[in-house]
Amino acid sequence: MPRLTNNTYLEQRTLLVKAWQLDRFVFSILPYDDQLNIHGFYAPYLKLTDEQAIHHRRQVTADYSSLPHRASKTFKKVAALIRPDGTRAYMRRSSSKSKERRVYISALARPEPDIDKLARVLLEVAREMK
Repeated sequence: MPRLTNNTYLEQRTLLVKAWQLDRFVFSILPYDDQLNIHGFYAPYLKLTDEQAIHHRRQVTADYSSLPHRASKTFKKVAALIRPDGTRAYMRRSSSKSKERRVYISALARPEPDIDKLARVLLEVAREMK
């Protein structure tokens, strides 16, 4: 298996950053562990320069030696779902023939807590306690 060069890593990370900014739904298709692998290795949710991204890569590789391999395998799954501009490469098919309706639920792993949402929840709980 060829080694992941810094240039290839940066290209892959750029694609994931675009997807994270434009259409996070693509990530929710993945199992939770795979989402964490992507976030841990590529950090698409962070605004990093190329130098910072390479430093991040080196740091997580030193701390978690198997993460690059796991994340690279997951990247292949994600890359099949994303166009080069970061948008979805597929659309869900809808069938008008069936009267049955199916609802799909998927989860999106957020690498960091959403402080604004957490604050709103805490304020709401405090109001209800009065």
